[in-house]
Amino acid sequence: FPGVYFEMMMKNVGTNVDKAEKQPSMWVRNAQLASFTIAFGIFSLIGGEFGRDGLYHGFNSSVWFMVVNNAVGGLCVAFVIKYADNILKGFACALATAVAAIMAVPLFGFELNFSFFVGMLVVVGSTLLYGGAVSLNGEWWNKEPEFCKGVRTGSAGGYKKLPEEA
Repeated sequence: FPGVYFEMMMKNVGTNVDKAEKQPSMWVRNAQLASFTIAFGIFSLIGGEFGRDGLYHGFNSSVWFMVVNNAVGGLCVAFVIKYADNILKGFACALATAVAAIMAVPLFGFELNFSFFVGMLVVVGSTLLYGGAVSLNGEWWNKEPEFCKGVRTGSAGGYKKLPEEA
């Protein structure tokens, strides 16, 4: 739900496009979403013991690098959602996980097994199919199954649309 809601906020789905009012930018939307985090952070500051060592006790260059890395990653996700969709973001995350696992082999001695490669092939194949880089020959792949069409139109296997669904 959060990913779909964020996509709706970024793309202004359901708003009247004919209005001449200016929609908030991605930066304003990110600030709106971050306000919830700030509210929870204030509660942890009130309840914690930060007076003795300071708020940033233990923050070294590695921690600051991770903070900046996560902030840039969040902005990249926002750009993907703004200009693509939530499904593509899922594919991007899956591909990033596969690349990270492959890079972990020489860097950390991680061992990959057969099921990883099967899963990676499924992810790469589905990404290529969804993106249209690969197409499958045959009419069966390119038409809607009769059952799905029947469910959509309300004539499949005794399924009837309720009055509020029509």
